[in-house]
Parts: sequence; structure tokens; C-alpha cells
Amino acid sequence: MKSESNPRSSTARPSAVGAMPSSVMKVEIPNFTAAPSMVGHRLLPAPCRLPRAAPPDPGAGAGRARGYRGPVRTVELTCDPAFDEAVRAVWDRLAEAGLPGLSLNTHPTHRPHLTLAAAGSFPPGAQERIDALLAAPALPLQVRLSGLLSFSARSRRRVLSWGVVPTAELLALHGAVWRELADAEEPHPFYLPGRWMPHLGLTRRMEPDQLITALEVLGRLPDLPGVLDAGRSYDTETRQTVPLGAG
Repeated sequence: MKSESNPRSSTARPSAVGAMPSSVMKVEIPNFTAAPSMVGHRLLPAPCRLPRAAPPDPGAGAGRARGYRGPVRTVELTCDPAFDEAVRAVWDRLAEAGLPGLSLNTHPTHRPHLTLAAAGSFPPGAQERIDALLAAPALPLQVRLSGLLSFSARSRRRVLSWGVVPTAELLALHGAVWRELADAEEPHPFYLPGRWMPHLGLTRRMEPDQLITALEVLGRLPDLPGVLDAGRSYDTETRQTVPLGAG
């Protein structure tokens, strides 16, 4: 959760941690070793390489995503109770250090989540088809969090997220959701197949010095296996969620 840049006008493409395009910023942090990141099934050690352009997360609890002219609809997966609690514990560690961890977002719909898709609106019937798609046996889905990702927000500010290992099952589900959204209005480009970097948001926007502090606070986060057990859709206009895959 994530966990917000100009998705419609920008043509920049996010880069996985460790990739080396010209748009990637390499961050050297004295006396700090970045957690290895499993993104695109590549194990990448310190120093961490941080993508300059990446998606704002218009997920539940957020207002309208920056750059969108109207409401945004999402497709999200949420965590089972044990997984949810473990992610919230990291949010709390950041907040206790005086950093803008996502525990500071008190909107009642806000919780750890993985955003699969976002668009201005869904095609007719798409919500019902995605609801069926996310029913058993697609969910619950086993995933693993591995490695920290830093996405650009406004100007120098960045948001910190926890990468989700893109397993074959997760990528297949993501692709199936987007097939149902093929005719969606104003699809969010950074969530499209081939550009999506799966992650769970950890912070709001931070200044560079706050990012360094956050990395020092979290240190080498161990991999965290967990279960995504439910789906939902969030509407930034109403700020309400609708369950998906519940039956």
C-alpha cells in the first residue's frame, strides 16, 4: 500500500533493483548493507540500486492518485491475519523511529496490500469476472517478501516498499486480471504486465535523509513468507472497497 507520481503523462519505466538503465540512481550508504533483493528471480546484493521512476500506489486509504484527472479503481490482494500483522510490525518500527511509516494512515480501509491493477474505470462486467477469477483456487496464494525497493515520488522524495517475489503463479494471476481489463479506461501503465514491480508499501513520501534513516532502521530485513488470502477493489472517489473473490 503501495503507498503516488504522474502515471499518465510519464513515459519513464520503473527498473528492478539491481538493473542498470541510465535512469537508475545508485545509492551508497556508509556502514549499511542493503538487503538482497529477489526481483525478476535475480538475487542482487548491496549496494542497492533504486529506480528513479515508479508507480504511486493508488490503493485503499489513498486519495486520487497524482496525475489522474478522475477516480481510480484498483484490484488488490490483502494479507491473511498473520502476514498482515508481520507487515504492520515493520510499519510500526518506522513510525517509532519518527519516519512516515504507513501505520500513520488511519483510514479504515487502509491495510497491507498488493496492487495488481489500477485504471480510471473498469469495462462493463469486468468486476464480476475478476471477482470469479480471484475465488478459490486462485486464493489463498503463497508469496514471499524479499528486498527493499525505493520508488520516486514528488521531486526528490521517495517511498520505500517491500518487494514481492514474482512467482509464476502470481504473474499468471496478474496477467489474467489485466486480460479482463484490456478495455479499461486510462490503465495505470506501471501496473501493466511487463512493467509491474510487485510490492507492499512501507512508507509515505520521504526526503532522501529519511530514506537513509529508514534503511538503517530496518537493516537487512529477512525474507518473509506469507499468504494473500482475499481480493478487493478500491475506489479513490468514494474511498470505499468492494470485496473480490469472496464467493
